[in-house]
Amino acid sequence: MRTLTSIILLFISITLFSQELKPTETKALLNFLVTDLDGFPKNKEIVIAVDVTSNIEYTAQTNEDGKCGILVPKGRRYKIKYLDLIEKTNYSDFDVPNKFGLMSFNIQIKFEPSSKINIDEIEFKENSTNLTLKATDKLDTVANILLTKKIKIEIAAHTDNLLNQENALKLTQDRADVIKNYLISKGVETSKLESKGYGFSEPINDNKTSESRKKNNRIELRIKQQYF
Repeated sequence: MRTLTSIILLFISITLFSQELKPTETKALLNFLVTDLDGFPKNKEIVIAVDVTSNIEYTAQTNEDGKCGILVPKGRRYKIKYLDLIEKTNYSDFDVPNKFGLMSFNIQIKFEPSSKINIDEIEFKENSTNLTLKATDKLDTVANILLTKKIKIEIAAHTDNLLNQENALKLTQDRADVIKNYLISKGVETSKLESKGYGFSEPINDNKTSESRKKNNRIELRIKQQYF
């Protein structure tokens, strides 16, 4: 399921959300208001403005009112993104003109997080429960985000059909448990985590080639509950 998003850009002169950040002659202020689709503010959401030319990222985290601010250089084009659990989601580009005077933009973002995210970088060594170094790096990112999010997730592990059903279910359950325990070791509350192995019961590709089997060997994070 794709995330539902909408964005409203309103150019204004000096009206500010942030009491700390102010626009300058060389930098414009991006004021963000992040809410769910019903208009309720979303706290501790990560908003990102990416300079299209230099690829430099400017980030901020919303407060309890769903607001945050970012100062960016004038005369540049930016991609606006937000962090959907651990994926950076694109939804709009816009230009900040290089004009004289103090400039601000009010940007309202409305979204609901995806209910299921496939994490390609979380991989295990073949037919084992040993995480790769790349996987632990990704799980460190997941852990840091879960420490701030009021959500409960299911760690869903899947594999291809090269093993029999019994062994496939055991392997995927063991892998899901390994990930759960790793996140707990990083400080994530046990109550936020469920782990389940699905064997090869939910393929997203056929199992006819090594490439398609690789896609079926996957870890998904499924949002089970949000707390407000």
